[in-house]
Amino acid sequence: PETAPPRAEMLKHLRSRLQDMRGVSLNVGQPLAHRIDHLLSGVQAQIAIKIFGPDLGVLRDTARQVAVTAEQVPGVTDLNIETQVLVTQVHITPLRERLAEVGLTPGALAHELETAIGGEVVGSLIQGDKAFDLFVRLKKQARASVPALRHLPIRLPAGGWARLGEIARVEEAAGPNRIARDNTSRRIAVACNVSGRSVGEVVADLRTALAPIEASFPENTFLRFEGQFTSQAAATRLISLLSVLCLLAMVLILYSQFHSFNLAMQVLACIPIAFVGGVAFLVLTGQHFSIAALVGFVSLAGIATRNGILLVTHYLDLARAEQGVISLKLLIRAGKERAAPVVMTALTTGAGLLPLLFSAGETGREILYPVATVVIGGLISSTLFEFLLRPALFWVFGRKPALRIFTATNVCTTEETVT
Repeated sequence: PETAPPRAEMLKHLRSRLQDMRGVSLNVGQPLAHRIDHLLSGVQAQIAIKIFGPDLGVLRDTARQVAVTAEQVPGVTDLNIETQVLVTQVHITPLRERLAEVGLTPGALAHELETAIGGEVVGSLIQGDKAFDLFVRLKKQARASVPALRHLPIRLPAGGWARLGEIARVEEAAGPNRIARDNTSRRIAVACNVSGRSVGEVVADLRTALAPIEASFPENTFLRFEGQFTSQAAATRLISLLSVLCLLAMVLILYSQFHSFNLAMQVLACIPIAFVGGVAFLVLTGQHFSIAALVGFVSLAGIATRNGILLVTHYLDLARAEQGVISLKLLIRAGKERAAPVVMTALTTGAGLLPLLFSAGETGREILYPVATVVIGGLISSTLFEFLLRPALFWVFGRKPALRIFTATNVCTTEETVT
């Protein structure tokens, strides 16, 4: 069978074939991604620029200006304005002075019109085990005809009737087919997706490009960015905060184990090197930083730290067996003895993620692919660090703290024996 083209290439091909179709709002993506986008911003796109204001005409004009400017920003694709067209409507405006003369309130008039045009359930009809509502309203021809509505009789509170055209202005006019609101405020959205760049970079450029337009907005009109990047920023802040707390907890746990902050930092020194490998693999595979990649970095930190504990602990165990003597020969021996568990940890983790690494662009792998890329890249760099740089790091910075620990331990042991 023919091999399916990569996802990015397929999306590019679809956009090139569909972008010239007039009257079509183009938004190329996947059902799951569209649902997530809709949950985040109410718009099925990665970025939603929402413009709020009381005047619908101003909102439509402003949206067109925003769309023209946003189209010039690199990386913006599938740009479209939320559909809002003018359709023919019947507008009924109460004449308050005439209503006061006949003793009718606007609310009572609205109720009468609601029944006549919208309809009202006045009862039910039961046939066998089924019940049907009895719905009363004007015929379709009367509801859509301005002359017929002007002659619609309205019951007065004091008795008698008045024609609708005598107490209200009935006219045919153009109005929007829909009015979207967020938190009771009218709004219109300019939506777009991102291609070839990260969402954060595109949003930053959009803010800069739209700043002059936003400064010229009329009073009570403003715009707001929503979409994936808002949830990504919130998730990044939360994960970063939790990562810092976890790192502090790791330092305290390692200090309780080694009784030395120097040795605790010796173990954690592998984390930056692991991150270098993860970032390198992201760059090599053409990916951008995302929440999935951040989760991969968090997982990578734990795996790399475990390997560091294995080696540093074995250094100390061998040195303790040699009566506190630390030599280059001892460090080389420790590396050889711990090569199997360190390499097996990296291989088993990497082997489980290799299928995801080789499934770039496949549908459904968008979240796991960055995680696999970061973890495998970081495992390679951290494993090389353990055997090539860790011995030198411990030899230069870790020997004296280790010797102090051995000296303190021996003193305590001697005192206990004397006692």
